Amino acid sequence: MKVVLQLVIALHFDPNLQALRKFTVNLSDTKTLVYGVILSVLLAAIIFNLAYAAHVLAASAGTIFSIITYSRKFINVAAAIPLAPQSWPRLSEIIAPLNRTP
Repeated sequence: MKVVLQLVIALHFDPNLQALRKFTVNLSDTKTLVYGVILSVLLAAIIFNLAYAAHVLAASAGTIFSIITYSRKFINVAAAIPLAPQSWPRLSEIIAPLNRTP
């Protein structure tokens, strides 16, 4: 009886699980594309800043070093921005029970 029940459940939910798996893969591909575009644009901006500072402004080594340092910090923050909307619902679920009055 248990095997028959497992077979019925597997046959009933299999199309839904297949659709969910396909959606998850598409979502993952989209996230990868978005991150790739964001990081490519940021890298292009940093290369432009370095080239502009080195050739047009004739910047010193300290200026070039500061551009690299601040650009790294900027990339770290910019790469974390897409993660914020994902973590907000989790934080809301954690905060809600804490804010309830006993």
